[in-house]
Amino acid sequence: TDDKSLVQRFVDARLFVKEKIGEEASILEIAHEALFTEWPQLKNWLEDSNKFLLWRRHLQFMISLWEQQSREKEYLLTLKQQQEARQLLSESSYILNQEELEFIYQSELEIGIEQTIVDRARELIAHSSEETVYEWLNVLITSGKSKEVVEEINYIEYQSYKHTILIQVAEAFKAVDQLEQAQQANEQVLTAAWAIKDRTQKHEALVQVARASTIADHPELTLQAARAIKGESQQSQALIQIAEAFIIEDQPKQAQRITDLALLFIKREKNLVHQSRELARSVKIFALIHNFTQAFDVASQIRTPDIQLGAYTVIMKEYLKSK
Repeated sequence: TDDKSLVQRFVDARLFVKEKIGEEASILEIAHEALFTEWPQLKNWLEDSNKFLLWRRHLQFMISLWEQQSREKEYLLTLKQQQEARQLLSESSYILNQEELEFIYQSELEIGIEQTIVDRARELIAHSSEETVYEWLNVLITSGKSKEVVEEINYIEYQSYKHTILIQVAEAFKAVDQLEQAQQANEQVLTAAWAIKDRTQKHEALVQVARASTIADHPELTLQAARAIKGESQQSQALIQIAEAFIIEDQPKQAQRITDLALLFIKREKNLVHQSRELARSVKIFALIHNFTQAFDVASQIRTPDIQLGAYTVIMKEYLKSK
């Protein structure tokens, strides 16, 4: 009654214009735009009112969707949405109806400690170390929360290690036979590495991607990573380094695969000396994994006499050891 009396006083003062749209209902309009400039508080009240009405309309949509989906808990408010609702209600004098209050209550009831932790962890990811982030994501993977993992990776802001997180996540997915999710993570790896601004860090990241994709048996991704490295000479050197690491780790199949790929880049090298040196390194890798036929074939392509002799020497040493 007091509110109606106050409104009528504004109408009588010709600040508001009242227009009936039925026997009982009516709408109000501001009589003069100058009210907004001369009376800032009014403008604030209207903005707050509009904000609440828009939020309430969205709430009604979510309630409708929840009802359509047989009240499945995944359609309830998230923790963040609950916090927004409570804050909005605490800052205003508006009152929700019973249906709206029940929806918020059910959301708070169903969300539980598990989802609460997931939502709070999401806020911390951007400010945490690589090791801590991976441990958290691995817990989600092993508990079957693959959807949350994919979402939370987007919150990683430190591009310098985002690609390594994705590599580890892909392997973790693969370990629990979630191959589709592993593939999705692998597809994001190269993009994350390429986004690194520092040239040295980017080079190292692309080398890591090439190495990891070789282990994961993704030759296309290995090739893409190698091509993304600036300069054919650097491309071949990076791949040979990876192959040599595989030799040290006693992984001959991966060493063979990556060296075959490196040869594609080495053969396009224009500098004769650089090409000969990289071919010699390839010869050594083939000799160490006892692929002497290919080692001899590559050594025969070396066009620098001194380096070629050195390559034949390596083949002979390894061949005699294997007998």
